[in-house]
Amino acid sequence: MPVDDIEVTDDLGVVLPSTTTDTEPEMVPLFTVDGVTYEICKEYPASIAVEYLEISSERGENAAWVWLLKTVLGEEAYEVLKTHPLIRKEHMEQIGEIVRRHALGDEKGKGTPRRVSGRPRRAKKRG
Repeated sequence: MPVDDIEVTDDLGVVLPSTTTDTEPEMVPLFTVDGVTYEICKEYPASIAVEYLEISSERGENAAWVWLLKTVLGEEAYEVLKTHPLIRKEHMEQIGEIVRRHALGDEKGKGTPRRVSGRPRRAKKRG
């Protein structure tokens, strides 16, 4: 979603998109093997990065990375990568860079988005 589409108001803060939107996500190719191209979404919701950070802090970076790959690739594509007899480290590094860029918004290839903190807004006392 382009930044121009984000609505911010004084009384509501950032207005998030409706959860009932049924639009098909734009897909991009991730890898091809034996003539079959596996795709991932071009853009993921920020909730993916939040979940990634949560898993990383609770169970470690490796657990978060496995979760991210399984979530983004899906079971079939994940199994293809996991069982491919000739896949090299360099292949996985390239795939990892693409996954990080699209799923975490990580343009610099560092693997972990900046941490953010938030808190729920408490109701204001009227008086």
